[in-house]
Amino acid sequence: MSQIVTLLAGIVIAGGVFAATLWSTAQVFRQDGRLRSAHLGAVVLTIAGMTALQATWILGSQMIGGGLALVALCGLVLESGWNRVLPGFQVLFGGALATALPFGGM
Repeated sequence: MSQIVTLLAGIVIAGGVFAATLWSTAQVFRQDGRLRSAHLGAVVLTIAGMTALQATWILGSQMIGGGLALVALCGLVLESGWNRVLPGFQVLFGGALATALPFGGM
């Protein structure tokens, strides 16, 4: 039962991360200043984190995940209204990477 819950949680987070990455990509072109920088960092680190997962680079994904969590947290603080939900998914993804959750945890 716990494997099903973990799998479903992973699917929900992955869907949210996909939507957040698309949103952040659009915001890089629409916003300016610190918010633009936060979205750009979140996009770059999300793609880097996915690349590290594909390469099964555990230490690299942990470092990238920590950076992603911090940058996405900045985006979460700088955004307003319901737009804060999407960087929240990136914070979750960064936290999952930082704790090596995709590799079974450490």
